[in-house]
Amino acid sequence: MSVISGPPLLIECDDCHGAGLVTNGHANDPWARAWTCSMCDGTGEVIAGCECCREDATEFWGGLYLCTAHAAEQRADALL
Repeated sequence: MSVISGPPLLIECDDCHGAGLVTNGHANDPWARAWTCSMCDGTGEVIAGCECCREDATEFWGGLYLCTAHAAEQRADALL
């Protein structure tokens, strides 16, 4: 069986909550200086990591972000 890897899944950045900008200190202060989020480089999205290893997640299966290999294992286990 051949496994085809899809593109990595993107999820909302935890550091900036999808805004692409962060502030130090008082986020509700209208005069607070905002910087581009270093985790997502201002896009508001980051690549999801597999919840079983350190690879990039390519599938959301059974409520988990999984890489291609672990998603295949989960599907095989579901067939049992």
